[in-house]
Amino acid sequence: MLTPFGKAARKLRIEKGLRLLDVAYSLGVTASYVSAVETGRRQVTEEFALRVAHALQLNESESDELVRSAQQTTSGLKINIENLPPAEREVMAAFARRINTEGLNAEDLEKLREIVFKVANGSQPFLKRGFLVPPLQTKVIRTFAERIRATFIKDNVNEFPIMDILEFRLHRLIPDFVLEVMESEEMDNDEGRTIHGTNKIILRRDVYEGAWNSKGRDRFTASHELGHLLLHSQVAFTRMESSEAHPIYRDSEWQADEFASTLLVPPHIVKNFAGPLDLAAGCKITPSAAAVIWSKHVI
Repeated sequence: MLTPFGKAARKLRIEKGLRLLDVAYSLGVTASYVSAVETGRRQVTEEFALRVAHALQLNESESDELVRSAQQTTSGLKINIENLPPAEREVMAAFARRINTEGLNAEDLEKLREIVFKVANGSQPFLKRGFLVPPLQTKVIRTFAERIRATFIKDNVNEFPIMDILEFRLHRLIPDFVLEVMESEEMDNDEGRTIHGTNKIILRRDVYEGAWNSKGRDRFTASHELGHLLLHSQVAFTRMESSEAHPIYRDSEWQADEFASTLLVPPHIVKNFAGPLDLAAGCKITPSAAAVIWSKHVI
């Protein structure tokens, strides 16, 4: 959830055509740090708000607006527990004292995360391999991916600008969409996550940066997470044990992979290339992925 500062900063940043990466470079911090400030995972001071205003090259009126939003965010961090039942107030107060004096160890933090963030069916709130979702045939996924592709680029364009879409354009279609960037230790080394029940995609910082730098694997990861967002973020799903067989077309990861593959390289453009290496260079995908796609549609 974006804070008042996050909403204002994100709006102004996008209007200026600046990436999280660009603002981070100007401030001398990481993209994940800027993302954490926008989403309220890090507190923002007026001094930092002024630094952001400078990085965004805001005029006086825009700078004042950003500072006011920082003040609103800081004041909004106070939590009123007066109306809670006595037992809940006691727990909240004890928790605050524990945090202030001792902090939380990794085990306690993980238990708390499971309690706070669990979804209705008890599974983790982000999608991983092994989730059973409603069935989708390959043809249906490919048709959908091609429609999404056509929404953003012309048919004669080979390279799909996945990061431009995620950072600057998708929010026009999904107003509450948020792209978030986190460090590896915050992600348990996951490359990307799509939060179930929300319109949020999280990318690990190196993946976010790599995708912007046209690294094929990272571009695929970003496209894969977009597949999860559009195909799965609002559907009912259940966790399947790894030993329990289920049709591949009901696997959330397989569906997202098929979506990403078609989004980046729809079958009809393969003929535009001389071979797998040419395809990899033209569509900014890995040579190994290009070889697989080439074998499906040419050989």
